[in-house]
Amino acid sequence: MAKATRNYSDKTLKLIFGLSGNRCAFPTCTKSLIEDGTEISEATVTGNICHIYAASDNGPRGKPGLKKNERNAPNNLILMCRDHHAIVDGQWKDYPATQLLEWKAKHESQYKQGSSEAIQRQGEMQQLAYLTEISDQQINSALARIIQARHLNGFMLDNEVANLAHRIEKAELLISAKRTKVFFCASNS
Repeated sequence: MAKATRNYSDKTLKLIFGLSGNRCAFPTCTKSLIEDGTEISEATVTGNICHIYAASDNGPRGKPGLKKNERNAPNNLILMCRDHHAIVDGQWKDYPATQLLEWKAKHESQYKQGSSEAIQRQGEMQQLAYLTEISDQQINSALARIIQARHLNGFMLDNEVANLAHRIEKAELLISAKRTKVFFCASNS
């Protein structure tokens, strides 16, 4: 039996990745589908394109009669992390196409502009951005105080730096500037 070909247009790839929010569509999963690059490596795609109705008539959730373009159309594709793709296809009887279609609709609605889910998510992101900005101001203020007082007699520099680092690490102060957290983690080593 020949393996079904998987050939996706650029538009299809853009649509499914754009609507994924860079998250696996399995309801309880929070894994990213694209891992950020590092100082020595480029970003890498860790997600898988999964067929809701199989890529072939005999595959998991096969649906005889589907044309190749229908099988590889955005509405028949869902993005998942490698683990959940393996589970959903390996235990396909537990994950019927109707369920995957529901997951896809719910997951993607969070990222479709104008949907109630997207509006709610945008509000949450704006609130987080505000809290992060406030926290960055608090961190910068505490750091400025430490820098100004570091040479004063009796000022316990190590304790103050460790206390601020502990507050950042325990998320008492949210932080968006990674360099500040890296600085404090490195200074405690």
